[in-house]
Amino acid sequence: EIWDWLVDELQPIGVLKTIDRLLLASLCTSWARYLEAELMLRREGRMLTTTNGNRVHNPWLTVSRQEREQMTSLSARFGLA
Repeated sequence: EIWDWLVDELQPIGVLKTIDRLLLASLCTSWARYLEAELMLRREGRMLTTTNGNRVHNPWLTVSRQEREQMTSLSARFGLA
């Protein structure tokens, strides 16, 4: 879905080259991971309680942040910033 949308947007303006497939695949993978992380955060919440009763940040927060940063970086390579 995201692959098709990006290809449709980038090809007509000459930004997408055959060699860019790996970067585009990485961008799509980051998008999928970001969506998964956000879904899990909605399900589990931003804070979790450990077996000891301590409150900790949900590890999915880190995944969401890292994938968002990766998407921003890769998007800039295609001039999508």
